[in-house]
Amino acid sequence: MADIERDGEAVMSIGKVICGIADAVTPTAQAMQAIIGSPSPGFRVDVALAAVGEDSAKQITKLATDLDQIGVDLVTTGRDLMDVEESNASLASEIPEGRR
Repeated sequence: MADIERDGEAVMSIGKVICGIADAVTPTAQAMQAIIGSPSPGFRVDVALAAVGEDSAKQITKLATDLDQIGVDLVTTGRDLMDVEESNASLASEIPEGRR
């Protein structure tokens, strides 16, 4: 559902966690930072909104501004989960084998 990427390389999958962000008590940016640690500029979160349901999609879309404050680019798409998985598989094939 969601991957965190650095320089085009998927480094962490947070599909199950990101759907719970809407319920987080802390401000959204702090909640996201707690999930992914201290991101350096270049982290990218790609979320397939169609895969998380309408309510979660609205909350995730709202995160974009807050995440920008901690150097995370939130990319929301209308793609479904299968499209994201295919995209990630394609991305992984481009990573040199020693770095996978």
